[in-house]
Amino acid sequence: MQKMSFKQKMQHIRRARKFCYKRANKPRRVSKRLDKRTTAMWYRDGVWRAKISRGAYMRRFPEVLCFLRNPSETLESFDYTRKELHRNLNQKLWFRSDLDPRKEVTVNGYIGMEQVREMSTSAALVLAAEYERRTLHMEEPPPIFDLENWDVSLLDKLNQIGFFERFGYSFEFDVGHSTQTDVLTVPFYSGSEDQMEKVDQKLLSLVQHIDPEFNISAEMRLALNSAVGEAVANTREHAYQTTHEFKYPHVQRWWATGAASASERKIVVSLFDQGVTIPVSYPKLPVFAKMMSKLSLFDDETSTKFANDAKLIGAAARYGKTGRGLLESGASSGKDEVKGGYGLPQIKDAIELCGGGSLMILSRGGRYLYRVDGTKREEDFETYDHSVGGTLIEWTVTLPEPGNEK
Repeated sequence: MQKMSFKQKMQHIRRARKFCYKRANKPRRVSKRLDKRTTAMWYRDGVWRAKISRGAYMRRFPEVLCFLRNPSETLESFDYTRKELHRNLNQKLWFRSDLDPRKEVTVNGYIGMEQVREMSTSAALVLAAEYERRTLHMEEPPPIFDLENWDVSLLDKLNQIGFFERFGYSFEFDVGHSTQTDVLTVPFYSGSEDQMEKVDQKLLSLVQHIDPEFNISAEMRLALNSAVGEAVANTREHAYQTTHEFKYPHVQRWWATGAASASERKIVVSLFDQGVTIPVSYPKLPVFAKMMSKLSLFDDETSTKFANDAKLIGAAARYGKTGRGLLESGASSGKDEVKGGYGLPQIKDAIELCGGGSLMILSRGGRYLYRVDGTKREEDFETYDHSVGGTLIEWTVTLPEPGNEK
C-alpha cells in the first residue's frame, strides 16, 4: 500500500471533519410513526379508542383549578383551553364524519385532567361556558379524553353542574360515590339577555335548601334576592356592547350556577359572561374623567397589559357607574357609600347583612376580592397575565343559625 503524503493526510482529515459537521447539523426528519399509546375518547355519544401521535403536545391541568386558591395557573389553563377550542373556526366537525368505530382515531394532542384533584364551582362554570360557546359554532361538542383516570371529586363536580349531560357524553356516574352528599348544586344553565329573569328563581332554591323552614329574616331574604338580581342586571347592561370587537366569537349569553351546603349553611353563586369586561367598559362611562382627578387608579408598572384591571373592578364595586359618594364628598372614606351602578354594592350589602362571606370579581386579567368576617372587612386587588375571558362574579354567604341574625 502506497504511503500517503502529509498533504494527503491533511486532506483526509479535513474531509472527515467536514462530513462529521454536516452529519451533526443535518436537520432530522420527524418520524411519522405513531407510538402505541392509546386512550379512551368520549365523542359522538360513544367511547372511541384514540391513538396519541408520537409528537403530540400534552397539556396537563394543575391539581387545583380554583380562581381563589390557585388563580394564576387556573387562568392560564383556561386561556390555553380557549385558544385550542377556537382553532380552525371554519370546521363544523372535530373528526371526519365517516369514522370507522372498529379503528383507532389518531389524535395530535389533548388536555389531560387526570392530575386535577379539586375544581371550584366557578371554575367548572367557566369551563362549561367555553365548551358551550364552541359547540354553538359547530355541529357537535368537543371530545373529552381519559375519563376513567379522572379523580372522583372532579367527576362529581362536573356531574353536579350537568356538564356531561349537557354535552351528550355517555358517561354514567355513580352518585353513591358523591363526595358532597349534603350539597345541592344547581345544574349550570345559560341564556340570552331576555331570558335572564330565570336566574333569580333557580338560584334562590339554594336558600331554601339551607333554610327550608324559612327561619331567616325577611330582610335577609330580600337582600339575597337583590344580590342575585343585581348580578344579573350587571351582565345585561354592560356585557355585550355592539361596538366592541371581540377576540373570540361570542354568542351573547350568560352562564349561571350555584351550590349550597346545608351542614356549613353556605351558599355560592356564580355568574359568568364572555362580554366586554369591566376594565374595558368602566373607563368609557361619562363620569370616569371626573373620577380620574380624584382617584389614583393607574399604576406606572407596566409588567402586564392588565396592570390596572383590579383597581378598575374595585372602583366599579365601590362607586358604581355614577361616581356618587366620591364626587360628592371629594375623597374616598373607605366605605361603600354608593348604591347602584354595576350592581355590585348590593351584593356586598347582602354579605354584610349575613355577617360572613365574600365577593370575588374576575374581569379580564384583574381580580377584586372583598371579604367579610363579622365586623372585619378586607379588600384585595390582584392582576394576572391571562384573562378569564369575560367577567365572573362569585359571591359566597354563610347564613347565620336561626335566631342569630343581626
